[in-house]
Order: sequence, then C-alpha cells, then structure tokens
Amino acid sequence: MSEKLLENNFFTKSYFADFFHCELKLLLKLIKNNLIKHQELLKDDINVDKSNDSILADEGICFDSFVKDFLLSNKKNIIDFRKFKTKNYQEKILLTNFYFKSQKNNFINPVFKYKNFITEPDYIEVSHQNKTIKIFEIKSFSFDEYDGKSKKNNIWKYQIDLLFQKFVLENATKYKVIYFGFYLPNKEYIFKNKLSKNLVSLIDKIPLKGKNNEFISLFNGYLNNDGIFLNKSSEKKINEKLYLFDDFKPQNLDLNKPYFCNHCSNCNFFSFCQKRYLNDDKENIFKLSKFKIKDKLLWFNSGYRYIKDVPEKIFEKNNQKKTEKTINKIDKRVNIAFLQYKLIVDNIKEYIDLNVLENILNQYQNKIFMIDFETINLVVPQFKSTKPHEQVPFLYSIHVIDKNGNIIVHKTHIEDPKNFSLTNFIKKFVDSLEFSNDNTYVAYWKSFEQGICNFMLKYLKSKSKNKYEKEINILKNIIDKFFDLIDFFHPNIQKKTKIGYFARDFYGKTSIKYVLPSVNKNFSYKNLNIQNGMEAMNTYRKFLPYYNDVKKSLTSEDWVKHKNDLLKYCELDTLAMVEIYIFLLKIAKKI
Repeated sequence: MSEKLLENNFFTKSYFADFFHCELKLLLKLIKNNLIKHQELLKDDINVDKSNDSILADEGICFDSFVKDFLLSNKKNIIDFRKFKTKNYQEKILLTNFYFKSQKNNFINPVFKYKNFITEPDYIEVSHQNKTIKIFEIKSFSFDEYDGKSKKNNIWKYQIDLLFQKFVLENATKYKVIYFGFYLPNKEYIFKNKLSKNLVSLIDKIPLKGKNNEFISLFNGYLNNDGIFLNKSSEKKINEKLYLFDDFKPQNLDLNKPYFCNHCSNCNFFSFCQKRYLNDDKENIFKLSKFKIKDKLLWFNSGYRYIKDVPEKIFEKNNQKKTEKTINKIDKRVNIAFLQYKLIVDNIKEYIDLNVLENILNQYQNKIFMIDFETINLVVPQFKSTKPHEQVPFLYSIHVIDKNGNIIVHKTHIEDPKNFSLTNFIKKFVDSLEFSNDNTYVAYWKSFEQGICNFMLKYLKSKSKNKYEKEINILKNIIDKFFDLIDFFHPNIQKKTKIGYFARDFYGKTSIKYVLPSVNKNFSYKNLNIQNGMEAMNTYRKFLPYYNDVKKSLTSEDWVKHKNDLLKYCELDTLAMVEIYIFLLKIAKKI
C-alpha cells in the first residue's frame, strides 16, 4: 500500500490483521478513521457496532504498565521508549534506530519500520553478537484461557500479531527473530496486601499449578531453536498476505460484492454489511440463532439470504450428525433455532405452551426475590484474597414481590470503592435475603448469580468458618434454591422442561435485553447513562484507588453522580425481571 495514498500514515499489526481477515473491514476502518476518502462511501454512512474493546483495553494497559515497571526493576540496561513522551512515530523510529545502532540490548516499546509497516513490540532482547532478537508480548488473559483443549484457539489467535512483528523486525534490522514469549497474569495468584514481583516461568506451555505467590508469569513458545515458527503453514500464508498487503489498493475494492467471512461475528462492521448487502439486520441468514458462523456462511454461499429461505431439513440433518452423547445439547440448540425459524416461516408473532408456563409459575411461592449482581473483573487484583480475572461483586439489587407481581420492597447496596470491604458487602446481601425455605429466589441466567454466591461462600470460609457460620449456611442454601427466569424461554434439559414462551421479535436470543422489549415496549435502558454490565464495571473501576491515584481526575462529587447511575442501572435489571414475570402471569391468565 503506497505511502502517498495514506499521506504518510503508517500501517500497524492491527491494520494488517484486518486485511488478513477481510479487505472490506480494512477499507471501512480507513474511511472511518479519515485515512482515505472514497467516492462511494462516506464516513458518516458507516455505522460501527458498539464494542467493549476500549474497556477491556484499559485493563490490559494497567497490566502492561505493571509488567514493564517490573522489567525495569529486574533487568539491566533497558531503553524505555515510554519516557520520551513523543507520540510521533517518525521520531520514535529515529530514536529506535539510534539506540539499536548504539548496540543497546533491551528495549521497551521501540518502533521499527520496514517500507510502510511499523511495529511497536512490548519488549525485546537483542543479541548484536549473534544478530538475534527475542520478542516478548504482554497479554492480560490468564492460564485457563489456554489450558487443555482451548489452548490452541486462544494462544494461536495471536500468531498474526507475532508474525507481523517478526516480518518487520527481520526486514528492518536484518537480524533473526528466534523467540516469542508472553508475560501473563498468574490466575492462581492470591492478592494479599501488595503485589508480588516474583516471576513464574512456564516452560513448554505447561502452567505451574498450585503456585499462588507470584503475580507475573512467562509463557514460552512459538519458535523452535532455529527460530522457525511452529506452524509453518500459518507463517507461509501470513507472509504471502504481507506481500499482498504492500500492493493493496483499497479504493479499487468491488463494493458490490459481499465480503462475509468466518470473522464476521466479531467484526464491528457486521451490522453495516448486513444492512448494505442484505437490506436486513434482523432476520437475515446470519441472525439464525445458535448455529456457528461457518454453517451460516455455507448456507449464504449456497444462495440462502434470509432465515425464511432455509429448508427445514437443515435442522433434521444437524441432529442426525450428532452422537447420543451430545444429542441433548443439540436438541436444546436446535429447539430455539427451529422455533425462531418456524415463527418467521409461518409468520406467527409468538409461541406459547401454557402447560409449561403454569408448571414453572406454580413453583414460585411466598415472597419472590428477583436478584442481580454487578461485578468487577480486574487483571491486577485490588481486593484482599482475590485473584486476577475473578468476578468480584460490588453492587446488588433485589426486588421483593408477591405471587401476583406486586412490589413489596426494593433492596440495594453498593460498596464504597475507596473503602471496599467484601465482608461488609456479603453481610448486607445475606441480610437482604430474609432467608426462608418458603421464599423463591430468582435470577436471570442463574449460573452467574450462583457463581458469585459460590465465590462469596469460599471467601468467607477462607476467613473464618465459625465467625461467619450464619452467612455461610445461607449462601449454601440459596445456591441450590435459585430459580432461573430464563427457563420460561429456554429448554432446561436437566429439569426436562420445554420452552414455555418465545416471540418472533426475540430474534433468536433469550438474553434479558432481547426479551424485555418484546414483553414491554415502553420499558427501556436508553435513558440511562449506563447501558450494560461492562459499562457498569468500567464506571466503578475508575473510582478504585489504584486507578484514580494514577489519573487523579475523579472527585467525591463525581462518585455521587456515578454511584446513582450504577444504582439505577442495577435496579432496572431486577425491575425488568419483575416486568417479565408479570407478563408471563398475564399470558398464563393467572392475574
């Protein structure tokens, strides 16, 4: 890609990753970022799906800074390019060249350029004598993301990033890249009073189990002793794409041709493409629930554009391919997708099974407690006795109602981020439950609430079983007593229950954000300052001392405002559960 076309803007690994997966995605991003102009597409014509990437990136940046500070304190003669403060890539490239030619060995965030490609590795170690380079990436994911069967899917997704860096570094320096490594948070690490700065070494991709006193871990891999990438076919394919990328002319892309691929479901421009090429972002083939994107692509390439076009036999065929061991799981999946399909094909608004509704509703007895937690998931743990990436609750909302859906009381509590006490939070929550075997405790997707209760249970046990005996016993009981509001819309294989209610405008989804507009069109989150759980987490995180001490930008007055935003959001979640319950009572003609 010519420098003239981009007016001296450089291309990083993220742009190459877009090109590698989908040329149209790169074009759309370039237009959206004002890097090129296009005669057919304008910047304002391109809608971008809302993403939580920036929220996740903030956590990554926090861990990234911690590791780099760790490296500075544990390794000698590091040139740290963060200290130069410049944001100009050309200046960074000149500085990098100067220190590299000065035979410096260790670099944090240097910038290397080859043609119009640039790369800014997190940390590298250079041997000028052997003309070799070791690349270290800092990633905020934990061990469980690459343990066992999932290891390949999660670790290897970074191969494009790594091979891009290898390509640029080797061509820019004429040295050989002989090693890739990852600095990661140790998910077994338990935070006490301050973070340990010891290092666990993970040799040959095998995590050390039972180690909980070191925060940072090193994961070795990707290159053999000769500096050859372990997956040769991937390296060949990526290198071929790199040479194509250099000559790519985005303005020559044929926009009449749809560019759907296996990565569409994770693309921020997916809705744009569905509207442009299918004139429909609600009931096109890609909105068929539960099936993998590769299945949908196969149908799309076979000429099926909309759910109504798909032959009914695809549901039967899918079941026939599966073994007895997985048949229940597939029945559950196909039931929802098939129901979505039938409502569209038969042009029916909703599906109702009164027997299922009545059987579930009859189990809701006495006082009914609608429960929801908001949690925070920190890479760098801040709360005593917690681990990296552990879901820690900071806010709950409980609407207590009678069997007819009348609200008796609303209970809520948010823990002060400056003086966070998990013990205090748990005691408040347990007291709000008014625990009785006659009461009904309800969540939406109960596995999450059960997981949080399990976390609180383990936390109290680690402190003192005797001191918190009452709280421990109540948490044990409530974990087993939880009802799941989603059972009305979702088959439950364990309980052998079928779907009681399903609407066409669920669009194949059963999350509360899809169900709620269908049952009450006037009930909306749109007027709230916080729209989802990730935004709630990020809002709360900003006020934790560790983060606010760095930015020093948030005051106690800010906390009062954002605290109210958080309380309103969580309250609306449980109020939405009440609305759904009342709707189902009306359908079943119980009120």
